[in-house]
Amino acid sequence: MKKILISTGGSGGHVMPAIAFYEHFNEKFKVYCFVLSTSALTGWPLVSADIPMAFLQGKPLDGTLTEEGSPRVAAM
Repeated sequence: MKKILISTGGSGGHVMPAIAFYEHFNEKFKVYCFVLSTSALTGWPLVSADIPMAFLQGKPLDGTLTEEGSPRVAAM
């Protein structure tokens, strides 16, 4: 069985599409979800949807923001 890794940030704007991809691909593939975020509470929709995921908490890199206004994040 082929495997798919869905990698997402922790905000709802990233997590909700990840859930949609998971539900679509999970029927034919082994799907894994990975969340990188600065907060341990993000990604909760994946948990409440009973989707297996790995969570990696990050920290802001240098205090600067991306063009979208989010902090630049690196794994801790």
